[in-house]
Amino acid sequence: MALKSGAYLKKNKQLDAILPETDALEIFHPAVREWFEAVFPAPTRPQTMGWPSIARGESTLILA
Repeated sequence: MALKSGAYLKKNKQLDAILPETDALEIFHPAVREWFEAVFPAPTRPQTMGWPSIARGESTLILA
């Protein structure tokens, strides 16, 4: 699974406000979000915590 680079994520103004308790999949393109929800029951806590910083282009290390 890959984040959609550039345009979609940068347009998402809620990116900085996303917390693990919210819908972490909001930062993904709708097609990616739909695929993820069809394949997996839910994101893991490391995913929900890591995706926003990855989407912002920050160096991120996730240990799960």
